[in-house]
Amino acid sequence: MKKILILSLCFITLVGCGCKNKKNETKEEQVDFKVNFNISKEKEVDGLKFSNVQLFVDNSGLSTYKAVVTNTTDRTYELNQISIRIVNKEEQEIATLMAYVGSSIAPGESRNIDTSIEQDLMSGYEVYYDIKK
Repeated sequence: MKKILILSLCFITLVGCGCKNKKNETKEEQVDFKVNFNISKEKEVDGLKFSNVQLFVDNSGLSTYKAVVTNTTDRTYELNQISIRIVNKEEQEIATLMAYVGSSIAPGESRNIDTSIEQDLMSGYEVYYDIKK
């Protein structure tokens, strides 16, 4: 009986030493976002409507601008690119982003803009669009 008890304790000790509580040691970096609500206003410029405008900045300082561009005219809109100028409250330019949505947009058609810059644009207050044809 003592032999069985001793062997059982040795077995439990050996097995227990091999089973460690392994923790996931890979640490994922958490990304937090700040949203700039100042520039989320819908605008129409030369027959293109900019809606669902979003500007957010992650904790590394990367700013991402997103919007939906819709052709509100009754003709196909021909364009090369869109220049997105962001200014602060004092109307000083803090950044210019470039976006490409294709060479043409059919009447009523929408395209998405998704562009980023390695600059914190939380001080952005207004957005101006320049359509390059």
